[in-house]
Amino acid sequence: MQQTPAPDDDYPSLELCTKFSEAVRGAFDINWSLLTREQRKQILHGFKPVLPTQQLRVKRLTPDAAMPQYATDGSACFDLQAIEVAGGGDYMTSLCRTGLAFEVPVGHVMLIFSRSGQGFNHDTRLANCVGVIDSDYRGEVMVKLTRDAPWPGGEQPNLLARAGDRVAQAMLVPIPRVELIEVSDLSETARGAGGYGSTGA
Repeated sequence: MQQTPAPDDDYPSLELCTKFSEAVRGAFDINWSLLTREQRKQILHGFKPVLPTQQLRVKRLTPDAAMPQYATDGSACFDLQAIEVAGGGDYMTSLCRTGLAFEVPVGHVMLIFSRSGQGFNHDTRLANCVGVIDSDYRGEVMVKLTRDAPWPGGEQPNLLARAGDRVAQAMLVPIPRVELIEVSDLSETARGAGGYGSTGA
């Protein structure tokens, strides 16, 4: 049975569908004018873009080390999980082993950040705020957690995390190799040498 073409002014319009086909570079060779509005919607809403990927080689240093994973499809970072946690003597720090080593591609850096729940819920962060894993480092990635606020009610747990907890998150970032050039003068700007507070409160 021949299908009745959908009116052009119905969502999604023929113009929108054509732009979609162009955006995915011919992956969908479809004669949109022969489809109903509902069929167009099913195709567009069911499309899941394939994002470009960059390989990151990961070595488990112990059998119980957990491979990093993205929590959701939209996560910018992948989570790092602790296999062993040692507490500091002041109960305000914990050193976490991940049991993982990484081969960061040349021209990239792996940055390690606190997980948002650590800071908002427990006043806990990475001791160095941001971890930097260079492309030529092959040792185990360690995470040190620090608590910035006193424990409520005077309680003092021995550890800020436990084995199996996700203790940090990391991302792979491309970086340029910078050529440092010594000069006698720098270009002038409206701000100049204005420092702290120079732009107002």
